[in-house]
Amino acid sequence: MDATAHIPRLGVIFDRHGVQFLKLAQIGSGRWRYVWIIDSATPADSTDRRLMRRFGDVIDIAGLDDDAATELVDAAHIDGITCFSDRNIVRAAAIASRLSLRYHPPIAAARLSNKLAQRRALDEVGLPGPAYLPLPGDADVDALIEMATNCPFPAVCKPQEGAASFDAAVVDNLEDLRIHLTNIWRGGRARNMILEEFIRGRGTVNGLADFVSVECAVFDGTVRVLGIHGKSPMAPGLRETGDVLPSGLSQEDDQAIAAYAVAAATAIGVTDGCLHTEIKLTLGGPRLIEVNGRVGGGSLPDMVFAQTGVAMRTLACEIALGLVDDVDLAPSPGYVSYFFRLQAPLDRAVSIDPTEVEQLLSQPGVESSEVLRLESAGAIGVGTIDSSLLTLRGRAANHSAALKVFRQMQSLID
Repeated sequence: MDATAHIPRLGVIFDRHGVQFLKLAQIGSGRWRYVWIIDSATPADSTDRRLMRRFGDVIDIAGLDDDAATELVDAAHIDGITCFSDRNIVRAAAIASRLSLRYHPPIAAARLSNKLAQRRALDEVGLPGPAYLPLPGDADVDALIEMATNCPFPAVCKPQEGAASFDAAVVDNLEDLRIHLTNIWRGGRARNMILEEFIRGRGTVNGLADFVSVECAVFDGTVRVLGIHGKSPMAPGLRETGDVLPSGLSQEDDQAIAAYAVAAATAIGVTDGCLHTEIKLTLGGPRLIEVNGRVGGGSLPDMVFAQTGVAMRTLACEIALGLVDDVDLAPSPGYVSYFFRLQAPLDRAVSIDPTEVEQLLSQPGVESSEVLRLESAGAIGVGTIDSSLLTLRGRAANHSAALKVFRQMQSLID
């Protein structure tokens, strides 16, 4: 490389919930220098700043409004900005807009971060979705129940802003809704909620659930679908149990899902960035669950890379720096990638036998695993990570073989 050549400087608003620091730090490969933008007032972010400085510069925007934060970031002479967690999307968009950098426009960032704003954006272009009702966080529970009197049930009640299904629940009637809201309000977590008509899926087909996630890249307003992940059956409490790629669906289904995901991204107004979109499969066609304005979490980027050769975290950085004008997908490798998560029951205690775990891990195609705990007392809580017992990652000759591994994993607690 020419020593006099300009090395781009990429600002990353970082917190550890979006992506592992070292995994992100290593992908620049000398192509850009990181400027880590952190908020030291965030207690959950414990990444060592001395380590971060080994891989770039560090800027602390704790306590600063968007104008002051932008002034500080501008002094670092960045050429692009991005982030990998939901809670930083609006802040990244505000800085990007002020510095004329590529990222989600502020209006799109607001829609990506707020489920009510997102539903309204899709309504404006006529994309079909569920009926919904905003529930303001400054009202008491009795008033909220009165507002919901004429709503269709079952429904999903969840925060307008949030992630990982925290404080989200399916409610079958007004009394269920009252119990759910009362638990949240009494727990000191009162905030704006949204009550959405439960989207009735078309049912499990060939062992796969009736929802998918779609990974997309957007550059200069062009939306490219990189992968459609099929899902293993959901665990109680709206907890996901795993993914397969390719989806295992028909070509007709994949085409309809891809078209819907592109239309949703366009309606929201995304111009530059990566998206993780969740879609329910109904008898009437695809219906949006939500669009997330970031690279999908967990194993999803690794599965996309295995199947297409596209490294999504690297791609997100390249888009931010204006280095992308197209995305080439490699031919299918001819196998199914999978990632499964064993969710602990919420209604009973379980203990799994280490010997049986070892037998499971010795199955052909299992590439890696993480045993998080061998026992669970039940009712661990909400969200995918905290209630997991173990995870499995691997490949299989086809979807039937992949789901056979999933059933073997489930048998550990059946």
